[in-house]
Amino acid sequence: MGMHTGITDPADVVFEPVSGRTIYTGPCMELARAVSDAAPGGGLLLSAEAFVRLPHSSLAPTTTVDELVNGGSMLTSSLSRAAATFSRSIAAAHIAEDSTNSLSSSPWLPTLDSVGTQCWCCTGTSFAPTGTATIAFANVVHAASLLSEVPTAARQALNTFQAVCLAALTQHQGYAVELVDGLLLAAFHEPWHAIVWALDCQQAMAHQAWPAELLDHLAGLGKPPRLDVGRVAATVMPQTGRIHYRGKVMNRAARVCSRCLPGQVLATGLVWEYSAQQGGLQAAGVRGDALGPAEMKGVPGLIELVHCYLGPPDCPA
Repeated sequence: MGMHTGITDPADVVFEPVSGRTIYTGPCMELARAVSDAAPGGGLLLSAEAFVRLPHSSLAPTTTVDELVNGGSMLTSSLSRAAATFSRSIAAAHIAEDSTNSLSSSPWLPTLDSVGTQCWCCTGTSFAPTGTATIAFANVVHAASLLSEVPTAARQALNTFQAVCLAALTQHQGYAVELVDGLLLAAFHEPWHAIVWALDCQQAMAHQAWPAELLDHLAGLGKPPRLDVGRVAATVMPQTGRIHYRGKVMNRAARVCSRCLPGQVLATGLVWEYSAQQGGLQAAGVRGDALGPAEMKGVPGLIELVHCYLGPPDCPA
């Protein structure tokens, strides 16, 4: 079953006097059908518009609804041109009965990308790593100031930044933990996926058509992601259905930001060590230069940093 809400045109609601029934048409109805087509068997799938209208405070937990889980963002094959403008905002949430806090206890989650779905725009909770995760921070330099000084150009640039990061995130099996204006927090199962994703974002950003008005204010637009790996505690937030992470790795990854220059992808030595063991870096043409140990505010001890970049595929990583 699928649900959507948000009729904006009164002409889409027509009373039929012959049958005595009310007929619903238009983009809202088409999107409701698309969400229903994408729903897994025995499940209830909501569009983003329906999800935000839920009375979350009265839903968690009850005897009938135990868990609200974000299923990601997708484009559905059954959307018509009239509903296509809404397709990018489908952030599916599922109400699962008799479930626990463990993501593995929800076997219906992986089916979301196989029923009525054309492609994923943003992965959902089923893709989120638990236990050990590689955490990445990416941000746009002076995003708040730019939104104040050149709001139109800044908003255009931030939309581009988000689109590029999310597209690459889906390709490299990453999970978007938080995406607010010029900040993206992402999590990965495998460290080497995080490094390759960061470098792909770096390359893609360099080929975007940034507004000239924005470039007049900055020498460099964004800082590529900074990476660290470690144990995390994961909790599903009832307000969003998405994962919230806690753990020392979150602070370490954030602190690496303070050491990073625009255009530089930095990873901790632990991320590089694990990635090298997995063997994916050399095939992707990734190289790394050790920058040595660094002291970071709020982080005990010294943290080894590695500058990651693309080189000839036959070069040793």
